Amino acid sequence: MKILSRELQLVGQAQMIDVRFGQINYEPTFNEIIQVYKYKTARYSFVLPFLIGAVLAGVNNTQKLEKLGEELGIIFQLKDDDLGLTGDEKVTGKQLGSDIKENKKTLYRYYLYKLASKMEIKKLNKVFGQKPPSLQDIRYINNLIKNYKIDSKIKDILRLRKSKIDLLISEISITTAYKSLLSDLAEYSLKRDK
Repeated sequence: MKILSRELQLVGQAQMIDVRFGQINYEPTFNEIIQVYKYKTARYSFVLPFLIGAVLAGVNNTQKLEKLGEELGIIFQLKDDDLGLTGDEKVTGKQLGSDIKENKKTLYRYYLYKLASKMEIKKLNKVFGQKPPSLQDIRYINNLIKNYKIDSKIKDILRLRKSKIDLLISEISITTAYKSLLSDLAEYSLKRDK
């Protein structure tokens, strides 16, 4: 119950920060965005289930398992951000451009605002958080992402985090079958389309 209570407090705080970031005229840093990913998605969706499983299995040392869950969750959230821009609504169940409408401070948005020209930023300001984006707005944003190679930057981040995951999996004292399951989970998180 102590673990559950702590993790639910963390996810609640991160959710409030995420919503607040979308409502205010503030550009969070790279690390602030990663912190939201870590506490809103990673700790709730991966770390919490890992920790509950570890407690039930009688495992005492959970530091590497926690770090693994954080890395998996950050990858999962980055892929979710990508699907919100490029995914098929019928497959994802998520409205295309919903993060744009809500002015979510994702890493894609972070890099867009960091790299775009003043004229492009003016247009971005008319799209982010203002209205449901049109397909033309989404295409415009996706073109900027490609032109500024933001998609490549995100892929580099994903690769780096995946290599951390591989190292953590190799260091955790579990059977080869369980290591294989964790590797499969990491691959799924990287390649998922929903």
